Amino acid sequence: MSHLVQSLLSSRRQFLAGITAVGAAAACACTRNDAPAESATAAQNAGDQIPEAGNQGRICVHHHYGPPMWMKVLAEADALNVEPWKDWTPAKAIESMDKAGVRTSISSITVPGIYFWEGFGNQQAPPGAKLKNDVVAMARDANEYGAKMKADYPGRFGIWASLPLPLVDESLKEIEYALDTLKLDGIGLTTSIGTKYVGDASFSPVFEELNRRKTVVYTHPGAAPCCLYLIPRVGPTTLEYSQDTARTIVSWIQSGQAAKLPDVGWIFSHHGGDIWSQRFVNGEYGTSRKEFENPSKPPERLSLLRKYYYDIAASDNWFMIQTLKQVVGLSQVVLGDDNPYGEPLDYVKSLKELVNDGSLTVEEVNAILRDNMLRFMPQLKAYQATT
Repeated sequence: MSHLVQSLLSSRRQFLAGITAVGAAAACACTRNDAPAESATAAQNAGDQIPEAGNQGRICVHHHYGPPMWMKVLAEADALNVEPWKDWTPAKAIESMDKAGVRTSISSITVPGIYFWEGFGNQQAPPGAKLKNDVVAMARDANEYGAKMKADYPGRFGIWASLPLPLVDESLKEIEYALDTLKLDGIGLTTSIGTKYVGDASFSPVFEELNRRKTVVYTHPGAAPCCLYLIPRVGPTTLEYSQDTARTIVSWIQSGQAAKLPDVGWIFSHHGGDIWSQRFVNGEYGTSRKEFENPSKPPERLSLLRKYYYDIAASDNWFMIQTLKQVVGLSQVVLGDDNPYGEPLDYVKSLKELVNDGSLTVEEVNAILRDNMLRFMPQLKAYQATT
C-alpha cells in the first residue's frame, strides 16, 4: 500500500469523527439541548454494556486470509501488500479476534481476487499490471488452505470459497468441491471479474447453481480495468472500490438476475459502497420523509436491496450506519473488520461510541455483531458451540 493511501486510511477515523460531530450537532441539537442531564449521562454510559473482549460469540464476515499460491504469485509480481501479510498466521488473526470478542471470522482472499488476465487494480499493483495466472489452481489452493484453517481452529474460521471465474465450467466444478467436499460456508467474489460484473449473462450457469443451493455470496470490491488510476495520485480505495460495489449491485438487479434468482444470498462490503447516492435507487426515496415511509407504489429496487446484507468495514461511523438504518434497516447490517488490514477491536469501540451518543441501542449493536448473521446463516450456531 502506498504511503499516500496509508496516510489516507490512517486519517479515516479522524475525518469521519469530524463528520459525525458536525452531522450530529446539526441533526440533533434541538432534542439534545432539551434532554434531561440524567438521560444524557445514562446514554453516555450505555456502551459499557458491550464488552470489548472475551468470548462474546461475535461473527465477522469481512476478514481475509493469505493462501500460499495467492501470496506467492502476487509477491513475485510486486503486487502484494507486504506489510499486513509479512508475519500473518491464522493464530495471529485469532489474537486480534479475541481482543474484540469475535468468535468466528468468515474469511476470504482479498483484492485483486484470483483473476489477473485483463489487468487488475489492487492498491499495490502497478498501473496496467496483468498476469496470465492459473485461476483454477489458485482457487483450489485457496479453498483447500481455507478448509485446513477451519479444521485446525474449530469454530474460529468460516471460509468464503474462491471460484475460477470467468471460467464457468471450472467454477461449477469448484462449487461442488468447495461446498460438498470441503464444507466451506459460501462463495467469495470480487465485485468485478476482469471487465464483467455478476449480472453478466455468461455467468448465469454459476448463479443458477448457487441459487439452487441457496448459497450466500460475499463480495469484496476491487477496481475494474476500465477505471484504474483515472485521477493522478488517487488510488483505488479512495473512489473505485465504492463505485465497483455499486456497479455490481446494479449489474445484478438491472440484468434481471435478482428477480430470476432470488435465493442467492448477498453480503456487500463497506455498507454497499456508494449505491445509496446513485440515481439507480434515489428516485425511489421520494421527495419527502412522508413519501419515503409511505410510498404510493412499492419501490422495486429498494425492495431488492432490503433483502441483502451489508458489512461495516471502513464505514463504522454515524453517517454510514444511519444511512443503512434508514434505507434498509439495521437487521441487514453485519460486522466486517477487514483484518489484517483493520482491527476488529476498533469496530467494537466505534459501535460502543454510537451507543453512547444515542445513535444506536445496545440491542442494535449486538444484532450487528452477532444476531443478524445467526438469523441469516443459522448453521453458524454450530461454530458458537465448538470448543
